[in-house]
Amino acid sequence: MRLFINTLPLLVLSFSPFLHAAPTADDPSCSHVEEEPPAPTYEYAICGGDRRDGPLQCADDHACVDDPRKGGCGMACDDTGICVPPGLEMCGGFAGFECPEGLHCIDNPFDDCTAEAGWADCAGVCV
Repeated sequence: MRLFINTLPLLVLSFSPFLHAAPTADDPSCSHVEEEPPAPTYEYAICGGDRRDGPLQCADDHACVDDPRKGGCGMACDDTGICVPPGLEMCGGFAGFECPEGLHCIDNPFDDCTAEAGWADCAGVCV
């Protein structure tokens, strides 16, 4: 035991080149530190809803869907939905692709593949 205690300072000194703080983004000697990109924000036009002049309409190439970011029963209860464009990122399906953080996977309103029609492997889109 005494031998170990006497050699402890030598062990610490021999590993001291490896005992340093990790570089930070403001350290000029380290230009490879990557910052995490900000989370994307997505805004959609509203559609649907119980309006005196009728429900709000989307642009011709967009589809009106329930807003998955809101709770409740959506447009079935006369709430507004959101207008989604074609070509959004795919999610779900048989491979179970996930959406980026902060987005929700919904049924793709631009195809005729729905679980209600008996299709189990339908892909969705991220909104």
